[in-house]
Amino acid sequence: MFTKRNRNLIIIFIFFPLVFIIAYLCSLNFRNQESNLTMATSATSSDREKVLTKQNITPITAHDEEEPASDLKDESSVTTPVPSPANSTPTTDASSSTIGTQSVPQSDREEKFQQSNSLTSVTDDPVSTFALDVDTASYTLARKYINMGALPPAEVVRVEEFVNYFNYNYETPLDDVFNIHIEAAPSRWQTSMSGRRHIVQVGIQGRSIDNTDRPDVVLTLVIDISGSMEDTDRLPLVKESLRLLVRELRSTDRIGIVVYSDDARVELEHVNGSHQELILNIIDSLQTEESTNTVAGLQLGYEQANKYFEDKAINRIILSSDGIANVGAIYPEDILELARQNSRRDIFLTTIGFGMLDYNDYLMERLANDGDGQSIYVDSISAAERFLMEQLSDTLQTIARDAKVQIEFNPDVIENYRLLGYENRAIADSSFRDPSIDAGEVGAGHSVTALYDVAFIEPLQEQQIALTATILYKNPQTGNTYEAEQMFSTDQIKSEFAYTSPRYQLAIAVAAFADWLREGDFTSRIPIEQLRFEAERISDSELFYGNSDVQQFVLLVNQASKIKQ
Repeated sequence: MFTKRNRNLIIIFIFFPLVFIIAYLCSLNFRNQESNLTMATSATSSDREKVLTKQNITPITAHDEEEPASDLKDESSVTTPVPSPANSTPTTDASSSTIGTQSVPQSDREEKFQQSNSLTSVTDDPVSTFALDVDTASYTLARKYINMGALPPAEVVRVEEFVNYFNYNYETPLDDVFNIHIEAAPSRWQTSMSGRRHIVQVGIQGRSIDNTDRPDVVLTLVIDISGSMEDTDRLPLVKESLRLLVRELRSTDRIGIVVYSDDARVELEHVNGSHQELILNIIDSLQTEESTNTVAGLQLGYEQANKYFEDKAINRIILSSDGIANVGAIYPEDILELARQNSRRDIFLTTIGFGMLDYNDYLMERLANDGDGQSIYVDSISAAERFLMEQLSDTLQTIARDAKVQIEFNPDVIENYRLLGYENRAIADSSFRDPSIDAGEVGAGHSVTALYDVAFIEPLQEQQIALTATILYKNPQTGNTYEAEQMFSTDQIKSEFAYTSPRYQLAIAVAAFADWLREGDFTSRIPIEQLRFEAERISDSELFYGNSDVQQFVLLVNQASKIKQ
């Protein structure tokens, strides 16, 4: 018979441990939720990288997530919706994404970044027109994702920026501004209804100008020092990168510094490049502050650039930021219009992106496009060295403005075509000779490569013109318009991929890798092992042997294949 004391003992030994177990399980769940929230809202860059690697993050594509991959945030970290500007309809649909904290319809982003160009019948439309683009940010950003153990979101992978990251060693023009190089061969991976598909490479090489011959430069550095720039891969890396830039300036160049957080201020009125110690001390002293007012920073930057504008100099703003805008006029058009207006005054804008999980690739790329400059992304000090030391002089010197390309296909030779990449650089065919249409800017020594996936009408007839490539551009000093033309005939087509040049093979491999990351149509059936083999073989070719960029590409393909497994 149980006594009252026995009953109490049973309650103590059974009930209390049960309560303890329940409480422990609840605390575990709470800690997991709190950890996820902390990672999404306030983790440092190093913490994010550790979490990203440990969590074995899988690729994020438009089919998996409604939120944009460039804003990888937990819903709990989203701030109060920003009111829409006048004469606009607020976006409340779940299908919208963000620029900083500004809503933008997801369909717009898909149109610009996710949807590959479709096959076009030559009979229906024999002409393809696009603006020349030498941005490379997409490749570097994707590289950082892969090096951290995750495949990049499909929407940040732009095929043309992958392809144009590499130097293909095209022949440099001596007398003209551009050389056009065209090569074609059967595709390694595709067939069409009428036979095997081909890939056409159109390579455009700009004239080089020696650094000693370049005009003086008037640089205005606009630096984001808001709270979001605190992580080690943001403001600290900005400082290291800008130190490299300052050391490349000549004593006759001029440089000024504007910083912004809640508002903007001039940190250094423009001084000669000979004042290196003063300039470097100011850069080293920068500390992060509060929110991000990108418009205020750019506005003041352009005011300073106009104040110190020199007719015979290169006038350029370099914006260093993670692209997040959450104070002031944060609507994209407000910011982009600033860039457009000032580019017409010959003040160009180059954007350098920093940071990762909430890096606003969309805004930084658009700003560079509208500001007639280049968009790059810096994920390490070696990337900064590549751009700010090895390529700075070429980037600063514009040899062609409003440069655009038109490819005309012969309907008697080619059945259909598809341009790989350049989705957000397309120009209406009818606007090709319209001088008012803004296009791309090309720096000295820069090359631009475009790839077309085409179906030739077989059997091929010899000595027929298959396509004609035409470049239209303005002289940046005089504003006069010039053009260059190159025809390509059927007898120039290589019979097999193996007979093509290493530069052709590298461009195809890089484009295939980008398309594989996007899960696109161009290489939907390619085994990554085959792509890895091709990359290794190309890196051993005489043209690219010892080339660090190509060797790094091989490692990147290897790493991506392991992540995919």
